[in-house]
Amino acid sequence: MFKLVGNARAALMGILFAMVGFSYALATSAGVSAAIANASGRAAVLGGTSLHFTNPKIADASGDFDLGDAVAGSLFTARYCRAAGGLPPYAFTSPLSATNPLSKVRSELSLLLTGKVLVGTGGPLSNVAGPIKFAVHVTDGLSGSNEFADGQFRITLVSGNLFKFGISSLGNAAAGHSYNDQLVVVNGSRLNAASLAGITYSVDTVVGPNGNTLESNGLTLNAFDGSIFGKPISAGTITFVAHATDQQSMKAVSRDGSREGQPLSIVVDPSSLNSDIVATSIKIQAGSGLDRNGVGKDSIAFKGFVNLQGQSISSFSGRSAILKISNYTSPTVTFSSKGIAATAKGVTPAVVFKIGTKGALTITIKKEIIPGTASTDVVQKLGVPSIGGLLGVSISIVDPTNASIQPILSADILTFNSKTARNGSFTLTFSLGGRGGQNKAPAGNFLLTSVVGSDAKGLVADSWKIGFIATPAKGTTLQSGSVFVSIGTFTDPTAITLSGKGSGKGGGSKDPRVSKISLSDAGNGSLTTGPLPGKNAGGVVTGPNTGIPTAATASTATVSVDISITNGGVVVDLADSVAVASARNKWSSVVGK
Repeated sequence: MFKLVGNARAALMGILFAMVGFSYALATSAGVSAAIANASGRAAVLGGTSLHFTNPKIADASGDFDLGDAVAGSLFTARYCRAAGGLPPYAFTSPLSATNPLSKVRSELSLLLTGKVLVGTGGPLSNVAGPIKFAVHVTDGLSGSNEFADGQFRITLVSGNLFKFGISSLGNAAAGHSYNDQLVVVNGSRLNAASLAGITYSVDTVVGPNGNTLESNGLTLNAFDGSIFGKPISAGTITFVAHATDQQSMKAVSRDGSREGQPLSIVVDPSSLNSDIVATSIKIQAGSGLDRNGVGKDSIAFKGFVNLQGQSISSFSGRSAILKISNYTSPTVTFSSKGIAATAKGVTPAVVFKIGTKGALTITIKKEIIPGTASTDVVQKLGVPSIGGLLGVSISIVDPTNASIQPILSADILTFNSKTARNGSFTLTFSLGGRGGQNKAPAGNFLLTSVVGSDAKGLVADSWKIGFIATPAKGTTLQSGSVFVSIGTFTDPTAITLSGKGSGKGGGSKDPRVSKISLSDAGNGSLTTGPLPGKNAGGVVTGPNTGIPTAATASTATVSVDISITNGGVVVDLADSVAVASARNKWSSVVGK
């Protein structure tokens, strides 16, 4: 009974994920990596590269980017346009013109702002002539940036009944950034039905820079919807063979039909640490069985912080929210104008998401059935600790009806402690606080939690107080070394030396410099500055400055922060940005209700 519940839930969530355009690899695939400003006055991009697409190109003279195969009349699995460089999040659009084929089938296919291409109904692709080609324009997330890229993408229509993979490559990843991609198959026994139930996915022969499992390299596979998500721990290449089995126990062959299974690789580029959501604690109670009314007794409790990017709580009204933990997928809930997304009263499982004005995020799931009471079932269904207690955790908050609203997407790999009771139930716990944070979130974290800027009297400048969560990636430290800090396009010209306990002092409170910085082993961090020159009302900029207007001259702005720490030749870079609003000559990232 438990197995049927899990499969049905995963099948339904697969359709819902396609509808809401769930795509981590797009929104957060690369970040700012150097704490310097280039000649154009914008933060240096990953590896010194400008914004570009990372999808593979089709091996012909067209230069088209490959979105894989599809079968007309069969259920269409969503595809992803991907980008790197510049400053995420990215926005993908397609010009709807008479010469652009996407516009000809736009009543059926949609391109979401996240770069996800899907059939809006979640159903079969109609018998359109192929291949399907369309133009895509991508811009980065830095306000006022001229970074963009254009390209033509292609979905290849194939015929025949061979059950096979529809892709031969996956998108590149960035170390320390959320990642999500999708295994795509065509012609399985379920692909002509209005359900994703029945296909199961697996991988083997994994080789990566941190071991021979996806989890040890910061990723995980959901066996029921084929999504691969997490946060890669370090740069390198992860290779593996993916397998898919349909309802009739048929195994998918490779895209070219040469073998069973599809060899794949994920190239992980070096990058800064960046997080859209940081989990501070998670508790999973599972295997508890049913009460006398047949209702599940399992539960999940999540606490953390989210970068709201200046969006008011009421603006979340109508957005969908989903939590995934390895093979488990929660029911979808929809936010009200009060920042609460919940299932209806009396519906089980009972799910509640809550967002506060300072970015606090809580998720509670009660009266759930998390399948499996034996340890082997738990590993299969929940994906619970097969390697060092590592589990993939992802959260999506998106608007399924408005592609122009930037989603909040996050994925990570976290270390859980487990405890099994005599009755076979078990408890899994994760806590970011305390010492040894890099062992709990091995890919590391960096998230701005509070940004306040105060206009300086008589100057075109602001003094900044910034709070953040920062934990190091496995094998690195944030406690000692030399630190350079950039705020906007301003970089403090003098390095600050950390004490060995994560604290350091710079200039005085009235100097145009960083005055002090603190990075605790528990993950809490802060920095303060003297009055840093900004951009005046006329937009005229002279000398080193943040490029941020004073609060007295503008209503909104974007503040980017880059912290670069060098220790023994190893450079750790932390980068994030947040929207701020002005009030009474002060900037603040705290959003309204």
